[in-house]
Amino acid sequence: MPRLAFVLAVSSLPLLPGPARAQQYDPQECASQAEMVMTGVNARAEGRSRDQAIDALADRLPADVAGMLVDWIYALPPELLTDQVGEAWRAQCEAL
Repeated sequence: MPRLAFVLAVSSLPLLPGPARAQQYDPQECASQAEMVMTGVNARAEGRSRDQAIDALADRLPADVAGMLVDWIYALPPELLTDQVGEAWRAQCEAL
């Protein structure tokens, strides 16, 4: 789990706008981000293609950001495709 937390911490930084990094996110925003991450995780776990996973996030994220998130999700080992990904994302967001 420490490895996953590190990966999530490093991976989440490019998705946050510059000024937002300097302020703490509210729990609702962090929960929303975790939900988006889990949309991608669930798409991969269900066997959807990378493009289908991006499409699932298209209404909530810009295409380039959705692509980066999906690339990261599809790089995770299959055994990490659990609810813990979203929980770790939320925890890291709240810690910023």
